[in-house]
Amino acid sequence: MIFIGACLFIFMVFYVLHDDMIKQLFRNKIIITTQGQFVENSLQIKLVTEAMPDTLLIYEQYEQQSAFQLNGYGKFLVYYQGQLMAEFEHVDLNTNIGNTYHFYLSAKGDSVYVDMRVEGAGSGK
Repeated sequence: MIFIGACLFIFMVFYVLHDDMIKQLFRNKIIITTQGQFVENSLQIKLVTEAMPDTLLIYEQYEQQSAFQLNGYGKFLVYYQGQLMAEFEHVDLNTNIGNTYHFYLSAKGDSVYVDMRVEGAGSGK
């Protein structure tokens, strides 16, 4: 009887925490590559998805700010020195496997160029 109770307890814990466990086990990563004169602490990346009503800050101050899981469609918003520089849309086809999001920023004169590449099993077009 104790074995059944312990199994039921473990199942309930997994059931309640499975979304957080998936986010930590199959975590999406952000990598930033810059070229030219940049103030990196002026860079922010935010994420908007259909599943979340609010914008999620995912990169700021030289590091990823939060674990995030993209369920289907999402839009990445890249801000530099408080100005929106670029928007990238992405559809994640496999939400149980993390992706690596590479953001490339290049500064030439007064212009900033931004590109994004997605690597991973869930990297849809």
